[in-house]
Amino acid sequence: MTALDDFKQVFHRYVLVPVFQVTTEDLRRQVVEFWAREGALQNRAEAERRAHELVYVIYDEHQNLVGVCTAQLATSVRLERSVYFLRLFIRASDRATGLPQEVIRCAWRLLKNQTPPGGADGAMIVGENTKLARPGMMRVLSRRGWKYLGLNAHHLPVWEKPFSKS
Repeated sequence: MTALDDFKQVFHRYVLVPVFQVTTEDLRRQVVEFWAREGALQNRAEAERRAHELVYVIYDEHQNLVGVCTAQLATSVRLERSVYFLRLFIRASDRATGLPQEVIRCAWRLLKNQTPPGGADGAMIVGENTKLARPGMMRVLSRRGWKYLGLNAHHLPVWEKPFSKS
């Protein structure tokens, strides 16, 4: 039993497996191949870098890798503090209703729990997917404690949820 076992989650026919800071070389290789196969990240060097930022991997009922969530630790100039920038990719055929929101909820909870005192204070989402800017999704994120910060320089919606205010 590991410290991450409590963060494993089943969502309908999917299993969300926490791998934050415990990824293996084999898993990172599988994720890089997954991104390339699905057309998510074609730049191999960038894919290999992001594979070291895995928080969750998502499997279907056949134990096929269908999605990943990563978190890049960075300083938010806007907020003047360290935060995790969350990224999520789920294979198109597996983008089940509610699954992205569940992965984000789980990732935020895990990162909050695993971050030492004085570490990052929260997470941010930059909505590379335009669906995050739709009114319905904005209401969902807002109800779940995410604060809409507006559009970034690339006109993408930015959301944040601090650990300290939860």
